[in-house]
This record gives sequence, C-alpha cells and structure tokens, in this order.
Amino acid sequence: MDISRVDPRDAAYEMEDPVYRVYFSELGATDEWQLEGASSVIEVIDWARADGREFTAYVETGWPSGMGLLRVFSWAG
Repeated sequence: MDISRVDPRDAAYEMEDPVYRVYFSELGATDEWQLEGASSVIEVIDWARADGREFTAYVETGWPSGMGLLRVFSWAG
C-alpha cells in the first residue's frame, strides 16, 4: 500500500448519497442487490454481513463510457 497526501480540490465532484451494490457469492452463484439511501458504507456492510454469505460491496459511479463499480469491501465469512 502506498500512502501520500492529496489536494482535496482536485476532485471534480463528491457523491453525497451514493448507490451501493452488494454481490453475495455462494456455491458458484451470485445474488446481486442494489441499496439506496444508506447512511454510510458501514450500514451497507452491516446489512450484508447479517446475511452470513460471502459478499463484495461496491459503489456505483458514472463514467463517460457508462456506469462503473468501485469495490469498497469484500468479506469471505
């Protein structure tokens, strides 16, 4: 991991209310969910962990080429 200081003015925008996706994995299959209105990524992780399955959480983001996903957390159980 590389760590460096940043200039907060270089960000073009900040998402105040991001949309999350959670992909659960079990026995080679995935179960995908979209979460809106979460108070924080911690709330999303807590919701997903309560399910008990392995999962990966993402934030949806817009790019000129279309919607993208930024992985924010993975849990293997």
